[in-house]
Amino acid sequence: MKFATALPWAGPAGTPGNVGAFAATAEELGFDHVKMGEHLVYPAVIAAPYPYTPDGRMPPSPSGQRLEMLTTFAFLAGQTTRLRFQPSVLLLALRSMDEYLAALRVLFEGEGEYHGRSISFPPLIFEPKPVQRPMPIYLGSGAGQASLRRIARFGQGWTPIGLSAEEVAAALPRLRDLLAAQNRDGRIGLELSLGQVTVDAEPADLLRRLERLAAIGATSVSVDFGIRSSPVIDDALAAMRHFADTVMTRAAGL
Repeated sequence: MKFATALPWAGPAGTPGNVGAFAATAEELGFDHVKMGEHLVYPAVIAAPYPYTPDGRMPPSPSGQRLEMLTTFAFLAGQTTRLRFQPSVLLLALRSMDEYLAALRVLFEGEGEYHGRSISFPPLIFEPKPVQRPMPIYLGSGAGQASLRRIARFGQGWTPIGLSAEEVAAALPRLRDLLAAQNRDGRIGLELSLGQVTVDAEPADLLRRLERLAAIGATSVSVDFGIRSSPVIDDALAAMRHFADTVMTRAAGL
């Protein structure tokens, strides 16, 4: 099982120094990847409730500065050697639309041209290409049929949003059927959330929760160390070390 955590990319903690320290600590402690979102602007007033949180508010808080994702990843790549970076999520609606998933495969994995309804390009020189093949596109979504169909067509992984563990488990057979319809085997990356972990979290309880996620089929688990509400990340770094020392080493076989 791999472990991931979110960078302090927005709100009071969203500073270059904090993301650098956070990424360096994550790499030191053996985390596989770090991630961040892409919400550069917010309406001054959001009337509609956000469906994926108990209080109906969209996280992270719109207060404070917000770091642009691709720029931040490039900044951190120059300071780390092993750590990977996961857009969570990259909003194609900001950059274009669904058709770009197919075009990305051509650009990152092939040498051909692409001609679609919305975008079109001739053969291009696009180097260097990613080392990982196939390019690991993880799609964040609910469990609607259209979302699962898109994962089966384009994705190497699924990051469920707003779903309970039981709802994810119930959706996986449908996803595997859709993968088979695309002539793919049933293996798919699945990144589930452990929730927030504090410095005084009980290791035995965390291990039980991890075992439950592993039983569902999680291949990686994202851990929240509580970095949204304070400009100081010392407590979050301490919680990360506590988790790595007491849980990650014992969870290696999951």
